[in-house]
Amino acid sequence: MKTQISLFGLIFFFTSVTVSAQVETPRQMQGYRDYLDSHLAPHMTTERAGQANTSTVSLQQLQHKIPKEAQKEQKKASDAIRKGDNQLALLHMQNAVKIDPEFADVYNDLGVVLGWLGHMDQAAEQFQRAIELVPDHYKAVKNLSIALYMLGRCDEALPVARRALRIDPAYEQVHYVLGFCLVAENGDTVEALTNLERAAGDFPKARLVASEILAESGRRDEAAQELEKYLDSVPLGAAGRKKVEEQIAQLRQ
Repeated sequence: MKTQISLFGLIFFFTSVTVSAQVETPRQMQGYRDYLDSHLAPHMTTERAGQANTSTVSLQQLQHKIPKEAQKEQKKASDAIRKGDNQLALLHMQNAVKIDPEFADVYNDLGVVLGWLGHMDQAAEQFQRAIELVPDHYKAVKNLSIALYMLGRCDEALPVARRALRIDPAYEQVHYVLGFCLVAENGDTVEALTNLERAAGDFPKARLVASEILAESGRRDEAAQELEKYLDSVPLGAAGRKKVEEQIAQLRQ
């Protein structure tokens, strides 16, 4: 039986102008629903207007000449994002793909802005469209894995997250997605623990999930150690600290 989870909230991305925000996505997983109130701040990027992403372009992209008018629309979209006008950015991106329906980077960017605006299903569709044009578009693959996670579609997020990490193994946000979704889908606990450990630098609360896995398998001392590492990484006045301290005491009994 799959562990039931409930995910909601907007997803926030990085654009060509670095913009980040934290979004609370409460999980309802047995054993830690009372204190695991994690924050996921995925770092997602759009392509800089006029700058080729040569590390991920396909032969098709190299051979594809982007019309100047489409490039101009992409730049206008980037300028609008810098000014905080996401609706205007969306309009310019839509214009860009009307001019050039094979402009893969802009489909990724469309997904980013649609995610900001709360249209997560549509965002996932745009990321998928970018991937159809460029199968190893590392930004779109990452973005799709996180969008699926935010939609609560962990069964779909798992293969996409693994694919994203094959392209870029250092992406800690995707390690969190993979580790969490493995727990949600009753997957390999060793793989889940490995990925949660990789994610803990950016997401200390990944250690709360890891602790629960260890406790359920009878590894109480290791579970307590994970909670202690979590406390070492958060301020003394952090919300829920006392509850975690109580949990450590119970595990040490």
